Amino acid sequence: MFGNRITEREAKYYLIRYPDLQKSLGKKNYRGAIKHWRETGRKEKRNKLAYKELSDDEAKCYLKRYPEVNGEALKTPDAAAHARKHYFMWGFYEHRNRYCADRITDYQAQCYIRRYPDLQQKYKMDTRSARRHYYKVGFKEGRNATCSESPGPKKCAGYGETCRCKGTIHMGRAIADQFQPNDKNISSFATWAQASEFKYASKEYENYTATKCITPELGYNPNPWYHKQCFCEAAPRLMPRLCAKANGTCECNGIAFFAPEKNKTTGKVLNFEQTL
Repeated sequence: MFGNRITEREAKYYLIRYPDLQKSLGKKNYRGAIKHWRETGRKEKRNKLAYKELSDDEAKCYLKRYPEVNGEALKTPDAAAHARKHYFMWGFYEHRNRYCADRITDYQAQCYIRRYPDLQQKYKMDTRSARRHYYKVGFKEGRNATCSESPGPKKCAGYGETCRCKGTIHMGRAIADQFQPNDKNISSFATWAQASEFKYASKEYENYTATKCITPELGYNPNPWYHKQCFCEAAPRLMPRLCAKANGTCECNGIAFFAPEKNKTTGKVLNFEQTL
């Protein structure tokens, strides 16, 4: 955290975070920021990490999401400041959720894009940008990020057990309230909603597979020394969605189908399967 190394990206956030440095060094003087960190900022324990500070709303959501942090914050005169400090010291490295919205997976982000034509046009199938849009904008607008074509991640195995899955296997914490890595007491296992609030590893499988829930299989260890478990998220079954009626504009980045809207004899509105 306070090592001598600092990247240009970190220097950019370093300047954004401290107005006094912008005034003395300039808003885009990244070389000067790097030099200042190495000579002065490191000793003063200034924050060089490449992220934006929690807003007031994000700080409130952060405290609400993590009860142990909120318990500590109640003992301080400024709860929001404590939330920002905790994210700086621990949350950033543990990949804790800083947003008010719950985290969504790549599959859910794909469904999110397909559900809204404006997102299809703007992001194509860029799931990373879609997730960022949902966290910052879509959640506040009440947009739907669920994936009706997939039930979402479900527990498939404890650590070391075999997980059978066709889709994506996620490995996350087994105990949401495990404060210390050496805590071996398991009173209840964390749900996906709880486990996803921390760092987790994911690996997609095109075919049905039976694999062990171990860190070498998933690629890396998302939570060293903490108990872990695996969740299977079935690959969504993609079905065509109505994008436009006759003479309307269909915004689509895949294949567009044209089919009759009503049955000529009965006049009843048809669904996609009935028009095939």
